[in-house]
Amino acid sequence: MGKSDKEKLNNLQNIFQMFSLQDDQDQEVEQHQALPIQSQESLKALTLEEIKDETKMLNQKKAPSLDLITAGMLKELPNKVL
Repeated sequence: MGKSDKEKLNNLQNIFQMFSLQDDQDQEVEQHQALPIQSQESLKALTLEEIKDETKMLNQKKAPSLDLITAGMLKELPNKVL
């Protein structure tokens, strides 16, 4: 049975709370963002279906990266957020 919109919203709020608790990692991200962009290539726009297909294929057993977002969290996002 799928999760209710309220449960999905709670999950999303938890994700954003995790971001606010990561001061050290935020500083590292800011330093990385300050680096000059190496490429001037433009990125291809993705459709909602392409994003959904990619999130379905994510491995839920892999550890999250610095942003602490897991594959499970991405799979629970509602279409509006995607």
